[in-house]
Amino acid sequence: MLSHLLIHQLASDPSARWVELRDRYEQALSAYVNGEPTQSAGELIKLVANFPEDEPSLLLLQRVVDSIAAKGTKIDPVIRLQRK
Repeated sequence: MLSHLLIHQLASDPSARWVELRDRYEQALSAYVNGEPTQSAGELIKLVANFPEDEPSLLLLQRVVDSIAAKGTKIDPVIRLQRK
């Protein structure tokens, strides 16, 4: 049986920079999940330029670029982690 797990990051009194990062990442992730990888890539490239230390954005950008290169292959939005 497969199940889905939503992961949330808790932030007490988040900074404006953190909120911007969260909102832009969620926008890029939504575009990817909705089958719009080029739109997602465009947002992620700008996001990584502004937040180069954000590894989740880098990981998602890699997945998006891989899906664009795979041309015509169905996008699987599930990220399967190899380790904790």
